[in-house]
Amino acid sequence: SSGINAEYGGVEYVYKDDTGCETLPTLGVTHQEVTREVYKVDREVLKPQASVSKRLTFHFKELPWGKEECVVTTHQSMEGDSEVYRTEEELTVEVGKEIIFKKKWQDVIPRHDL
Repeated sequence: SSGINAEYGGVEYVYKDDTGCETLPTLGVTHQEVTREVYKVDREVLKPQASVSKRLTFHFKELPWGKEECVVTTHQSMEGDSEVYRTEEELTVEVGKEIIFKKKWQDVIPRHDL
């Protein structure tokens, strides 16, 4: 689903998608992808904002140690003002209930460098 919201004083576009479950029988894997994207631009100031979040879930049916679920979660965001763009990315990988990898990156990019 998607939609535009102009009530907060700018333009906001939100996109949501859930692929449902897809099975890859030759691999014994079922996966699902859920996406949420938000894009905003304020009317008063040149201040773009964007964020994208994804959650990928994989169900492995036949592993040597039994059934397992792997969840990969990502989030990327960017916002800017007249001076800089700020970016942030985060990646998390969970197997079962245990987080096996998590990292966050942040960067500031001066607009005059572009």
